[in-house]
Amino acid sequence: MWLGLPGEGALIYCVGYIILLIRKLPGRRDEGIYMTYLTLGPMRRSRLAGLLLLGVLATPAAAQFTGQRHPDWKRLEPAEQFDEIWSEGWTGKKSGALHSLSERLRKMRRQWRVGALQSPHAWEMFGRVQDVAIDRRGRVFVLDNEYATVRVFSAKGDFLFEVGRRGEGPGEFIYPEFLAIDSHDTLYVTDRRHGIHVFAPRDNHYQYVRTIILPRIASGGLCVSDTSIIISDRLSNRNKSLIYHIGKSGNIINQFGKGINYDTNNPLVLSYITRNYMACDWKHRMLIIAYRNAPIVQVYRMDGTLLKTIAIRDLELIGFIEMKSGGITFPRRRDKEAVLINVLRVAEGVFLIQYAIWQTKDFDRARPFAYLFDVVNNRKIFLNKLPVPRIMALHGNRLIASDYDDIPHISYYTY
Repeated sequence: MWLGLPGEGALIYCVGYIILLIRKLPGRRDEGIYMTYLTLGPMRRSRLAGLLLLGVLATPAAAQFTGQRHPDWKRLEPAEQFDEIWSEGWTGKKSGALHSLSERLRKMRRQWRVGALQSPHAWEMFGRVQDVAIDRRGRVFVLDNEYATVRVFSAKGDFLFEVGRRGEGPGEFIYPEFLAIDSHDTLYVTDRRHGIHVFAPRDNHYQYVRTIILPRIASGGLCVSDTSIIISDRLSNRNKSLIYHIGKSGNIINQFGKGINYDTNNPLVLSYITRNYMACDWKHRMLIIAYRNAPIVQVYRMDGTLLKTIAIRDLELIGFIEMKSGGITFPRRRDKEAVLINVLRVAEGVFLIQYAIWQTKDFDRARPFAYLFDVVNNRKIFLNKLPVPRIMALHGNRLIASDYDDIPHISYYTY
């Protein structure tokens, strides 16, 4: 009878989440939370549906789904391999500038950190750090999508103010996902419900200006210049585009990108295989996309020209399973399987594509590694080890990352 109590939704959520943790679904813990929320949230209005779903999750046989595992190399079109990637240590010819940059990343030094499990200061306790950006003055903008707000810190780590809050009004967030700052320090925050909220700097705070309505959800990334915006989404059918270049008023300048040529007629498989992260280089008018469920990287010009499709042949991703019913589930994590963490612009024409491997016996400990890719000079370097599990923002010689810690936080590094 407990499902009839007012808090049944929260209870279903908690029980389902615990079951998912016990089963050790692949991916980051926050993705497990999000998938649990998407799956169990709508069930809180139905006692029968809630009971049935919890029964399925709790049944040992349910953990042994059978079906087609994705990604499947046989379904991918032939793609160019990285020609300067190696798996262990440094071998082959070094790439001067990239090698120097990689050595700097290895030796980065932490200057300060913000984040606490308990504190008299609410700004010190994060729910989930979703995205981070750094402006021209070195201020750090931290998007917390659990508390639905952007917290702003000085370059020395002092808390300054917050931007936005949870709600459905102007300048309020339902599910904020990405943020970006242009050269005028104008702040842009994507929201799955509303589009992009725009905030302008005003003395010691930010003021809501307007909302840009988007043609698609910006599920893969947000890039902002002084004149236009680029977002990426995933594909539900092949007639749509992956990337949208839009003006500041929301008008579509260009749309392009058909994702990867993956042999499937299942729209759900297509949607999951084209999930991605994106980063842009406005000076060279290029952008890079890495796919979260396929070992593929693509480089585009901003006019829509596909310059390169690259396969990382020795990269094993966790992926997903297509069941006989056509639905999607997630396999148990296996050793040496990786998850895409982030894609960032590091310098002019240089991008960092970061992955991590979680060991089965240690759910919270990851082994991060990355690829540095110079899209202008066509050079690549493999970083087989990084000192932090997730790099969230880079600007000049400053870097924001998360350390090995269960407490949501940010750390400010110089490198």
